[in-house]
Amino acid sequence: MPTVLVVTVRDQTGSAGPQVEQLYAAYANQHTLEDVLRWKPEPLLKLIEVVTQDEYTLDMVFRWGALYLVYDVT
Repeated sequence: MPTVLVVTVRDQTGSAGPQVEQLYAAYANQHTLEDVLRWKPEPLLKLIEVVTQDEYTLDMVFRWGALYLVYDVT
């Protein structure tokens, strides 16, 4: 069964600018957590925290320059 990645981008500070287009392009090629971890954008993507929600779900928080990206992983 193929993995479905649902993407919601919220630029709450108005600081994302051209990075939003980079995000959409990157998300088009991200189908698994491995794809996310292999993504090497500039500035470098850094895993900040893993937050366990329950026994099946966790959130992975990454920092990408001035932005924070949160992946909900099930």
